[in-house]
Amino acid sequence: MDDLPVLLSSENVKDIKDVLSTLLSNLPPNFAEFIKWVAEVRRQEENGQKLSEEEKGRLAIKEEVLKQVQDTPLYKHVTSLLLSEDSVYQLKAEMESSLTNVAASICCQGADIFAGRSGLSDRFCCRQTCVRCYRATGDNPATVVSGTVVNGNGNGEQGVDVLVPTSQAKTSCCSSGQNGCSPMHPGSNDVLTALLLALPPQTWSHIKDMKVLQEIENLVSAENLPPLLQE
Repeated sequence: MDDLPVLLSSENVKDIKDVLSTLLSNLPPNFAEFIKWVAEVRRQEENGQKLSEEEKGRLAIKEEVLKQVQDTPLYKHVTSLLLSEDSVYQLKAEMESSLTNVAASICCQGADIFAGRSGLSDRFCCRQTCVRCYRATGDNPATVVSGTVVNGNGNGEQGVDVLVPTSQAKTSCCSSGQNGCSPMHPGSNDVLTALLLALPPQTWSHIKDMKVLQEIENLVSAENLPPLLQE
């Protein structure tokens, strides 16, 4: 992403679609794992099938952040591009990394942390994952990916849960629910919009068309964002 300002200086960048297309054409190969910023890991034995009040509270905050991301004009631009018929940016079936694949990686990292060896997730592998959704009375749906993790010696089996906030947007660009699970996890349009909003302001400074520069700056300006996104 470091060369993005130089790429945006091209004379071919004439509108917001060109700006977004340039970004999408130069995403890092591990882009899909950016979804980890909204995931939370726990040991399965801690709470069984239930979420604690603290976990529900943290998920609620993350879901509100996602909702505010989806309410931004930038989100509409990103979604429109990803859903366009001529778009080549479907990110290869969700960047060839489904929720379960990303969650498997998170499970391994979580097992690492629980074992006190942060940063050494290659010592663990996730044998299997299972996506389930459930709704407690009066609660929003919760998506939990359960993984069975073993160490490099094939023993030391451990159960790990990944808690993922639900994206309620009908235009969320993610795969449909599994096993009858209708809630949607954060999709590529959610993640892309969040990534764009997180880029430093100087990212756009090389855009030569002043009208386009002003438009993208208005879309990403913190002053124009909802309260949670300004923090």
